[in-house]
Amino acid sequence: MPNGTELTDLMTQFVRAYLNNAYSGKLRPSQWEVIRFLADAPERDRTVSGVARHQRTTLGTASITVSALERRGLVRRGERRRAQPLELTEEGLAVLERDPIARLEEALGGLEGEEQAALSNAMHKGLRVLETDGQGVWRGA
Repeated sequence: MPNGTELTDLMTQFVRAYLNNAYSGKLRPSQWEVIRFLADAPERDRTVSGVARHQRTTLGTASITVSALERRGLVRRGERRRAQPLELTEEGLAVLERDPIARLEEALGGLEGEEQAALSNAMHKGLRVLETDGQGVWRGA
């Protein structure tokens, strides 16, 4: 059975491999995450504050990310900006079809149900520790 150090090393390698693939199409991983979120989230959650909650970041950081996507023509805000949900443009939807995370989804989707459940439980436990350790990691709303 692997110990904490071995698991940490494995997780670091996994994250590095993900990040190497995540910088695709001249978009940053955080921008890809917003595009995915807007494609899947219910309309009521497709706001800058919804993006911030989903990304576990501040409103300011989420606003900067959304604005960058808007400048690239991938995201559109309504005329009233705050009162209307964010939407992916046609170009944003087209970019989504080249999402680099599809390979990760394929790899994780190939795990047996019990393996997926164990991985999910372990990752949630790890996130709870990181979110509450006071080391500058977002600690939830």
